[in-house]
Amino acid sequence: MLRPLGNRVVVKIIPPAVKEHLPGAMNIYSEPVEAVVIAIGKGSLQEAKEDEKDSSKVSMIFVPPDVEMGDTVLLGQHNGVFFKVGGEEFLVIQEEDILGVF
Repeated sequence: MLRPLGNRVVVKIIPPAVKEHLPGAMNIYSEPVEAVVIAIGKGSLQEAKEDEKDSSKVSMIFVPPDVEMGDTVLLGQHNGVFFKVGGEEFLVIQEEDILGVF
């Protein structure tokens, strides 16, 4: 399996249930996508100002990921990069693209 770097996450899309629409009706809204977290990067570095008055003093802090392997998450459509391994399709996304965890 692919090991994601930084704040990236590998997910497997959960196929949506078939929804019935009225005949002739169009769905103009893009619906969110559910996925299961398969692999997680180690996290990211972010700037942390040490002194609010002196903006030249900046240090870096490590921010671990908020999701865990096996979490079911909600994503917006059109995020990430798809890839296949052994006939299965996966998606690599930035952790910021995750809208929420179930």
